[in-house]
Amino acid sequence: MPGFPNVPNRSAFGPTYENKRKVQDANKELGADVINLLMWQIAGASRVVAQATLIYDPVTDKITYQALAFDPKNELPSIAVVKNGVGDYTFTFAATYLNQQGTATPFLPRMARASVQQTAVYLANLAATTFLNNLDVQVQVRDAAATLIDRPVLLLVW
Repeated sequence: MPGFPNVPNRSAFGPTYENKRKVQDANKELGADVINLLMWQIAGASRVVAQATLIYDPVTDKITYQALAFDPKNELPSIAVVKNGVGDYTFTFAATYLNQQGTATPFLPRMARASVQQTAVYLANLAATTFLNNLDVQVQVRDAAATLIDRPVLLLVW
């Protein structure tokens, strides 16, 4: 059963389980009802949780935080980012990532959202995302006058 970067649905976890016998001690045994609930919850959560969470600081031109659902050991290098100019950044994801079985699996993001890392000074700043293709996400940060400005951004990719 391959997992991330694919988003598994409930059927990927196998059939709905049944107890072979009655649970004798709920403190020491898991019943089928608990196992089925856990798989239901995990499958549901994986459909709405971002696959990539990044914080990019344009001043240092570095990703200062990266969490990838398909990299639970935090072993992958930072996602590639290019600063195209003031307030204009492009993040590039690989076409494939290894799943938990070590198989190269296509990365198929469906949407992205960016927000400015807010402080009182930055409250009027806006960030917008655009998929340039399936793997490149462009983020532009603008102030209240719509002028491109450099600000740290949080990027979420589903």
